[in-house]
Amino acid sequence: MNRKYPLPLAPFIFCAAWLAGQVFAQEEAVVRREAVSTAMSVAYHASSDALKKAEELKADIDKFVGAPSEVNLVMAKLGWVSTRLPFLQLQNFLWIDVKKAGVQRFRGKLDGRPVAMDVVEQIIADATTYPVINAIVLRQAALKMNGKPITGFAVLEALMWLKGKEDHLPFLPSAENGKRRRDYLAACAQLLVEDLGAVAVEFLPEREDNTRSVLQAMDPEDGLAAIMRGQAQFVAREIALT
Repeated sequence: MNRKYPLPLAPFIFCAAWLAGQVFAQEEAVVRREAVSTAMSVAYHASSDALKKAEELKADIDKFVGAPSEVNLVMAKLGWVSTRLPFLQLQNFLWIDVKKAGVQRFRGKLDGRPVAMDVVEQIIADATTYPVINAIVLRQAALKMNGKPITGFAVLEALMWLKGKEDHLPFLPSAENGKRRRDYLAACAQLLVEDLGAVAVEFLPEREDNTRSVLQAMDPEDGLAAIMRGQAQFVAREIALT
């Protein structure tokens, strides 16, 4: 008579648990990869919207520079606010914590703070060192300033909201360095458009040489962690500046 012995259950339980773990890990990886992809899509659309608004802001500033008046400056200020809104959605993505992510180089260019207004005013007043003021001159000057913000959103804000109700007065032809101040404002707006355009490229889909491609090529857990670390650094910076 053959006696039947029950098979030990432990190996089956172990195999079932292992398989379940593998399935869960694969599903979790898919979720993380989708999270990275969604974050990159948000960054792309936010950067595209910010670029479009910056181009409109530049047009408003060019109009003010051509005819400096209180009304035209108000319109330029409204353009600044409209551009700032999509940029706020984009800003934390500039802090993505990946060495090969080119988007990191735009942190100080777009929203460096505190503003080095002493340097800005020095450039405006110094016609000997800076015979002309344009986007190329400011780009070169910024490289020599060891990270001091002399362009970007915060500088535009400081220039346009300089004197309260009479903000347009320093830009008038009759004002001391009025033309140079207008030139600085126009050049700063031009650089904002250029830099936001370059940021939008960093998040374009179907490229192999930008921030988006770097993140999506990473292990999804590492890619998501890099985005989260960047956001944490951004929030910590904002708290420190308040």
